[in-house]
Amino acid sequence: MVSAVSVAATLISILSVGGAVGVADVGWGWAVPAMIFAALTVVLAVWASLPREDHLRPGDLDDVDRFFTGQIKRRGRLLRASGLTLCLALLAMPLPFLIAATSSPSAQLSLSVSRWGAALALNAHADHLSGRSIRLDLKLEIDKKEELLARRSEALESTVSLSSSLPLTAVARGSVVVARLYQGGDLVLMRCVHLGGYLLADEPSRDH
Repeated sequence: MVSAVSVAATLISILSVGGAVGVADVGWGWAVPAMIFAALTVVLAVWASLPREDHLRPGDLDDVDRFFTGQIKRRGRLLRASGLTLCLALLAMPLPFLIAATSSPSAQLSLSVSRWGAALALNAHADHLSGRSIRLDLKLEIDKKEELLARRSEALESTVSLSSSLPLTAVARGSVVVARLYQGGDLVLMRCVHLGGYLLADEPSRDH
């Protein structure tokens, strides 16, 4: 009984943690209830298997009957409690999956800048967007002045991508590429890339 309950409780804990972290991706904290109930299941089952010390009068069958009756009742209550916590662990195991199914992931925005000959390739990508109106702006900032490089607006999209190119001759020292994501007219996310490293790559090396 103890072995079977221990194996079942261990499998429940592993599946719950694995679902929370690997599949559901909602954090291992949602697997804590299943782990607690599984641990209680094992503790109660082990406790039920432990003998209780008592004193018996030799040759007194009534005393022997009292001892075994008490042992059976005590172990029965502990095993019933162990079975109850096992059922609760089974009920709590799908909790990470339910949380993942009822919650939507937050919006994400990425911005990449890569060198392509005498120009820079700019790429912005937004994902996990809601159904509200979406606008993605790609701008170049120089000395607190902004220049719009590209803009894309969508009504009902969950993913938006935006690409542009920028000649190196148009980039001054200290320039910054900024991507801004708006949802429903509100600024949601912003990403920046400083272009100093790309300019330094054009300068000739000097001996010191």
